[in-house]
Amino acid sequence: MSNKERLVGLAADVPESMAAFAFYLLKHYLDAAEEALDDDFCRRLVEESLTDPDKDDLVDFEEACSLAGVTLA
Repeated sequence: MSNKERLVGLAADVPESMAAFAFYLLKHYLDAAEEALDDDFCRRLVEESLTDPDKDDLVDFEEACSLAGVTLA
């Protein structure tokens, strides 16, 4: 039996008031875990950008358009 199936089986035996409490507890835990993953991803992006040796190399607007394949009229 999978953990998901065990969780559903356990929820079937819980009174409604406890089910609401368990639901919100689990939901907030999952939301916090997802937010922690997002924070970690953003933290890594910042660290990479700070250590990027090319971070100070700027491209002017016309060159950026050219690189993107956009022709200015």
